[in-house]
Parts: sequence; C-alpha cells; structure tokens
Amino acid sequence: MREEGAREAPKRLIVVVALSLAWTGCGGLRDDEPPAPEASPNSASTGEQVPEAPIRGCEQRVESKVIQPNARRDSIIGSIAFTGLPNVFESVRRDAAERNAKGLLPLKTVTLVDAGTDVTLEIPPEQRQWMRLAYAYGLNRDESRDAETAITLAPCDRSSSGKEQRVECGFSPPRACASGVTQFNGGFLVDFERAGGSVPCASLRFWFESESEPVVAHPFSSEGQC
Repeated sequence: MREEGAREAPKRLIVVVALSLAWTGCGGLRDDEPPAPEASPNSASTGEQVPEAPIRGCEQRVESKVIQPNARRDSIIGSIAFTGLPNVFESVRRDAAERNAKGLLPLKTVTLVDAGTDVTLEIPPEQRQWMRLAYAYGLNRDESRDAETAITLAPCDRSSSGKEQRVECGFSPPRACASGVTQFNGGFLVDFERAGGSVPCASLRFWFESESEPVVAHPFSSEGQC
C-alpha cells in the first residue's frame, strides 16, 4: 500500500502496536480503517544516495498471526508499517519522565513490510547522538553495529503456491509468503534526556526500492504536532 507524501511518495497512515501484540487477519496492509494521526512526510529532494546498510531478509523475520494494521492506532508510511508506535512512544516518554530515566530506552514495535519492495530505514545524522535503530536480530556483530543508523528490510515474496511458499519462507508457518506481509521485530532506542524536546518531531528517512529519493517522515508524532 502506498501513502501520499512529499514527492508523491507512498501514502501515509499511522499504525503502531507493542512488540508482543499480534492481530488476526489476512491479506496485505490495508487502509480501510478510519484515519489515524498521521506521520508527516516531507519533500527530500536532496540528490542523496541510498545508504549502504545491512540487509535483514525473509529468513530473519518473525512469525505470528497475520497482523492487519489499524489506521486509528498504528502507523503506515508507504509499504512499511510500525505497529503501535505513537502509543508506545507516549508510554515510554511518560515513564521516563516519572522515573527520571537515563540512557537509551527501547521503543518496541512489530514492523510490517509489504511484499515486493525493500525499504531502507535511516536515522538522520543530526539525531544519531540520541537515537538508534534496533533491528539487529539475526545479524552478525559488525552488521549489528552498522544497523544502528540504517537497515534494509527485505520482505518475503508472496505466492499462492504452497510449494513456493515453503521454498521462499523456509520454516513453518509460511504466513509471510501467503499473506504478503513480512513481520520484523525491533524498533528504536531513544535517549530522552539528550534529545530534550526533539523526540516527538524526530524524523526518519525511508528509501523505497521503487523511489529515487527518500521520503522523510515523523512516525512518532501525532497529527499536526510537527
């Protein structure tokens, strides 16, 4: 599913949910729910190159019941969805303030990627002192270090053939190959103290395989906040 953004990049919605949640359903990412608070894609006509990043592929996915994003609750930017992120962000932020927590704190989310398009996530350089990606599952030590600032999520291919699903997805159940939505566990690490008030309007760069320039969006914020 594509969302409307700067440069007519994929349409956005907002969809996020904690790592432990999984919803039943079938089929790919949907936008038939009422709109949620939206992330804020902006034009990024910079002429930059896609960053070299570790690749996390089909074999490094996680499996649960097929998750269908809910646009009132979660966050979609193009063909990628972060389940529950705005709610997770607010919960962790409040808890950090109450406990005066120090250091990097986890924002956990199941990340969904539609079949057919690899997506590279990148943290802008100006945010790297207080934010990191947390998608190192299945990567080696060197890749894990590089994946703190950029990661490419490569979803499983979708197929209606049971044999092809088993070949592509390998282990059972091959729900990602049947549904067209691949799940990756992970999220973000944020140092709220060092970030000050910047976190709600923190941005991410999304390099979609089909696009020549990144989409810049604010996946942590509520509509109109940034």
